[in-house]
Amino acid sequence: MNIKALVLLFLATEAAVRKPLISSKEEAEYIALDTTRSLLPDPILVQKIEKDVALIRKQFPEVANTVYQGRKYTGKLKISEFSKDVEDKINRSKFGPIVSGKDGVIQFKEHFNPDVLSREIKKLTGVSADPIWIRPPDFGDIEYNRDDLTYTFREGLENCKPKCTANNYYIYQINSNGQITFDGEQATDIEY
Repeated sequence: MNIKALVLLFLATEAAVRKPLISSKEEAEYIALDTTRSLLPDPILVQKIEKDVALIRKQFPEVANTVYQGRKYTGKLKISEFSKDVEDKINRSKFGPIVSGKDGVIQFKEHFNPDVLSREIKKLTGVSADPIWIRPPDFGDIEYNRDDLTYTFREGLENCKPKCTANNYYIYQINSNGQITFDGEQATDIEY
């Protein structure tokens, strides 16, 4: 194999590795949980967000590659002391059953909000349980504000390489008829 072919193979592999691996529904669940701060994502809100984000991406190519992969894993916690007693308490509660409990990490069937779940598990068991941070490549963030019906897309470092000097934020408003309005752009310096 010649050098040129090896370089092309490397670049293709690198691009595949850097592509976010999340479905549009999972992305909408993360956005909904961040918006409502509720224990579970509201299915109606998830559908709305999924539809709105797809429309915005289609109409505004500058945010087509912005993907929100969440900040913390849903339905998964790092627990300080995992015993049979703790497992039984959780399994008998509204949060159970635990689908996996290995190496101090417990996983639930439902996509519970990790911040709410950690507080509830501590109240229930008296044992400290903490959300687990996600550390994917930075493809951006998407926030939804239900009060003014706006979506804010942060570009993400993976989308502006190799010359990133600022985080770009794009704000869109969507009305009840599904009409999207570009509401502005902002930028903040990137600190490495």
